[in-house]
Amino acid sequence: MINRRTLSASMAMGLLLMTSARTDAADGGGSGGGGGGAAGSGGGGSPAGGTGGFNSGDFNGLGGGSLNLPDLYKLIKLPFELISMAVDYNNKNQAADATKRGTELQVIRREELVGLSKKGDAKAQNELGFNYFHGVGVSRDRAQAMTLYRLSALQDHAEAQNNLGLCYYTNIEGHGDPIEACALWRLAAPTFPKAQINLTYAEGKLPADSLLAITKRTDELRAEIAATLGKKALPPASK
Repeated sequence: MINRRTLSASMAMGLLLMTSARTDAADGGGSGGGGGGAAGSGGGGSPAGGTGGFNSGDFNGLGGGSLNLPDLYKLIKLPFELISMAVDYNNKNQAADATKRGTELQVIRREELVGLSKKGDAKAQNELGFNYFHGVGVSRDRAQAMTLYRLSALQDHAEAQNNLGLCYYTNIEGHGDPIEACALWRLAAPTFPKAQINLTYAEGKLPADSLLAITKRTDELRAEIAATLGKKALPPASK
């Protein structure tokens, strides 16, 4: 919103200019009226000339210092132009402040995520990996993103498993491997619907004999997750 002080100053400036112009016009009319009076004394001048008021010529710019219609329009419009300029200036400042605050918050959040990731927080590792992948608050580094996704995925974080699967399926950093992608999506699918969608699509594109390779790799990943979490390995899905 526009600052009240700025609005008041804009209105006051406009009123001051209008008052000043009106005074100038009155002074000009008065001097013109004096001339009319002199003409009257010398040869029957019109009494209207000595009243010092506006006559029909004043708005048409005939008297010295009088206002014509374009000038009057400009004076009426001026306060609104000043207000508009003040609003634009205020909005630009607010946008700059918002950008600065957003950057500061990104830096704070990044530091929090780095600290949590070092402590093995799977959720933080996945979020930080996402930020590195897309360059949010950090320089884009997709190799680092995949490293963080894997750390999170091996703690059985379904979203990280889905994200890492996408990296393998789309050949990020030259790591194209649809079997690895499908295995990761199989792990995530029970609790992460997007992974099930990706899995259904990808398996439909692969030859039938690839399904055995996917099942074998899924079992290997289950064992890795169990080892990471210090749990007993789940029974192989292939049995």
